[in-house]
Amino acid sequence: MGQQKNAFFLDYKQAFKVAFAAAMIFAGAISLPKTEDGKTGLAVAANTCSPVKTSFIQPWLDTYSSDPIFWNNEMRAHNNMGVKRLVLQWVHWGHSKNERYHAPKWLVAALKAAERTGTKIWLGLRYDPHFIRGINGPDAKNYINQRLVDNFQITASIQRLLYEQEISPTTIAGWYIPDEIDAAMLLSKQTRLRLESYFRITRQMLNSNGDYPVAASGYTNLGERPKEVVHAISQFVANTGIRTVFGQDGVGAGLLQPKQSENLYRKIERRARIERWTFVPVVEIFNVDNASTEFRTLPASAEEVYQRLENQSDNVAVFSMAQHIIHAQGTNRDQLKALFENWSLNCPL
Repeated sequence: MGQQKNAFFLDYKQAFKVAFAAAMIFAGAISLPKTEDGKTGLAVAANTCSPVKTSFIQPWLDTYSSDPIFWNNEMRAHNNMGVKRLVLQWVHWGHSKNERYHAPKWLVAALKAAERTGTKIWLGLRYDPHFIRGINGPDAKNYINQRLVDNFQITASIQRLLYEQEISPTTIAGWYIPDEIDAAMLLSKQTRLRLESYFRITRQMLNSNGDYPVAASGYTNLGERPKEVVHAISQFVANTGIRTVFGQDGVGAGLLQPKQSENLYRKIERRARIERWTFVPVVEIFNVDNASTEFRTLPASAEEVYQRLENQSDNVAVFSMAQHIIHAQGTNRDQLKALFENWSLNCPL
């Protein structure tokens, strides 16, 4: 009886989502570019499973709390858009203060909600906004040593939390090192060696706490130097042992033109397949707000996002559903929500 009720509910839920998406199309809420055969992007998407399986969360404390209901809603909102993997970009933000760490209370609520909804979590460590300055500064050696100690303490606090809260190991997708790499830094020998040392030791420390994969991420504006960038990232992977790399597509931030991004990241993906590591393009579903005097982003249109996804592979992440759909407002937000929810209809339940 329970299985029959669940099956009926899933069929009803599926039918409701199809009807909702159809209503949105009919009402003109979504208008996507046409393909060569005259079909719109949404029509193509309606026959395929969404390529987007992962999104990022930046857990700013003015938005995210330790409320279990909040996190249940957060996970389900992502699940409804086809995302079952989330990168918690950090558990601590800001410069290290050499203090004893305790995993934040919101992390318990997030992991419990992930466990209940079958969502896998990449666990970030500390995001230091001064990382690039520290790694390039005159006191780089002490900075790196301090960050390594900090990473060890944060990892230990998270491990204790996982044990004490009895979080299922299957809930954890892996570890994520939040210090983002500008590919230009890898072209400087001195900086490259510092980066490789820092990431290699951090990866070794994380791997000593279990067999979870370790991921890093980066970005670039060197679209006209793809050969150098591909080689630099390949060497970084070989010298650090990190086997998963997230790469921001740079289009929303204005760092790369769409064709530059497509050309560069397809070359990186080909190299990754040959060398047997994983490269995940991160499609930016935002545009920079040029009217703002500060760096501010706004949801891109559904047309723009669909085209950016078309330029990448079938294994992509987006940045970010949380910031630019779930906790955003406006027409673009509504269109993006409808696009991803409709696109996920053909994915296995």
